[in-house]
Amino acid sequence: YPMPTIALINGHAFAAGIMTAMMHDYRFMNPHRGFLCLNELEFGASLKAPMSSIFRQKLPNPNTY
Repeated sequence: YPMPTIALINGHAFAAGIMTAMMHDYRFMNPHRGFLCLNELEFGASLKAPMSSIFRQKLPNPNTY
């Protein structure tokens, strides 16, 4: 896509919600209105390769992932 995309997160973003937001170039969220969560990691399910690659590309600090 030739233009930057922006995800405006107005509440909780679980699983597919955070995955969809991560596919955008910029993400904005009010931290007092909700939180982000990947439940799959909490109960030990592994992320598929395409899902993992998004986090590797978008998160600036490799220790976060």
